[in-house]
Amino acid sequence: MAEVKLEHGTDDETRDMPQKIVDAQKKDIAEMTAMLDRMGVEVPE
Repeated sequence: MAEVKLEHGTDDETRDMPQKIVDAQKKDIAEMTAMLDRMGVEVPE
């Protein structure tokens, strides 16, 4: 939902929060992927 708002939003104020959400989720995904890799678990695509 946040990515949709970023694609279609027009003002900075309502784009700020969705951008923060997307950034945080990407960071979380990277951390989880790294953890699974360290554990030798195959990372799903």
